[in-house]
Amino acid sequence: MKYKKFSWDMAGRMAGLLLVAGLLGTAHAQYGGFFTGNKKDKPIDVSSYPANIQQGYKVFKYACSECHTLDRSLRTTQTPATAEHWVHVMQAKPAADFDDRQAKQIIDFINYYQSHLPKDKW
Repeated sequence: MKYKKFSWDMAGRMAGLLLVAGLLGTAHAQYGGFFTGNKKDKPIDVSSYPANIQQGYKVFKYACSECHTLDRSLRTTQTPATAEHWVHVMQAKPAADFDDRQAKQIIDFINYYQSHLPKDKW
């Protein structure tokens, strides 16, 4: 049985693969998985919101939590025009699973939510 001679080329390739695998594993562990935004949601009490806004919250929770935590999605303060812009940007993503009617419900919920935040949350 013949053994191949040690090859620095092969060793370099293996070291590179191990480095990439290690970096990907670290990133996955650090960020809680790809496209998950760390998955730490605090419950949002929408029971006092109008019925149409509560329905918008359900759509928001379903559609946006596919790629973001709810906290992450609501952490920023935006003007209504900015909220609309970003919802439509997200809607255009291949993984988006909501139509124009649902996008409007999400936008209405985000705008209502942000307009009713206590001033110390801004």
